[in-house]
Amino acid sequence: TDLVIARVDPANQVVLRGQRAPWALPQNSQGLVPGDTMLEHLTLVLKRSPQRQKAFEQFLQQLQDPASRNYHRWLTPIQVGQKFGASPHDIDAISEWFRAQGLRVNSISNSRMMIDFSGNASLVGAAFGTEMHYYVVNGERRMATAGDPQIPAAFAGIIHSVSGLNTVNDHPYHGAEQAEVPAPNGGELPALSICNGSTCTYFVTPVDFVTIYDLSDAWNLGLIGDGQTIAIIGRAKVYDPDIENFQTLTGFGRQDPTVIVPPNGLDPGAPAGTGGKASGDQVEAPLDVMRSATVAPGATIDLVVSADDNGVSGLRIAAQYVVDTDPVPAQIMNIS
Repeated sequence: TDLVIARVDPANQVVLRGQRAPWALPQNSQGLVPGDTMLEHLTLVLKRSPQRQKAFEQFLQQLQDPASRNYHRWLTPIQVGQKFGASPHDIDAISEWFRAQGLRVNSISNSRMMIDFSGNASLVGAAFGTEMHYYVVNGERRMATAGDPQIPAAFAGIIHSVSGLNTVNDHPYHGAEQAEVPAPNGGELPALSICNGSTCTYFVTPVDFVTIYDLSDAWNLGLIGDGQTIAIIGRAKVYDPDIENFQTLTGFGRQDPTVIVPPNGLDPGAPAGTGGKASGDQVEAPLDVMRSATVAPGATIDLVVSADDNGVSGLRIAAQYVVDTDPVPAQIMNIS
């Protein structure tokens, strides 16, 4: 199962295709990233041999096939690594190469398909045969490699990609206006629409949501998420009174989410409260928490959040934590 079978020769390099950002053009360059700038938690993504990848994909299909003996026989991240991950030999070979370049290996994923590493911009650029530059694109400053990254030819069969070499600016998908409705003492719903002339805003209650998405039969059968944990991925915490207000207005018991900042993540800080101005990420997060908690009121809601880390998306940091932590913290993961 070893894919690294040739000697690692620094003079024998191959280009890692598809890794250069299309906007990293000379005319957009603002010059070198200072060499001592630390780049934390970059991720080397590995690949399987064609045979092992085929076996992995077949197993994923069997998980959903009621006729298969593997139907719903879920594996933990550690078991995925043992059965379908890279060999210890290959991971050791790559780790030794990283250290020889002056880079730090932070961790190996339980799935044995990702290596978390760090180093300053000068060493990272040199390791991949290029330089790290700043670019200005649509008024945003971004970071990227100035050329196509290169890797030792001995690793061509095992390295798939490197995440974090290019800035990825994720933005909330939805824009939203802020609607503030006070919860009355009696807990009764206010008017379910607000109209300004011919323009109306309608509030969607949990019952409306269940009806729209044809979940009434599930609710009638008592399928409300008992024993399940839903991990919601985000980059902002929620203001708990927002969640509690919605639950009070719609007749549900109060259930604030459990906030988790991954060990290698960055705390995004306190959310905006009453009278504050919420970020787009904070506008998005309560929507996900409110809907999950009222569609599946029996479930535990985990809000897994991280701020961006020097170009590394906080959404990626949070998602990797959920899918690779053993034991798994949640059965369901949601990215809005």
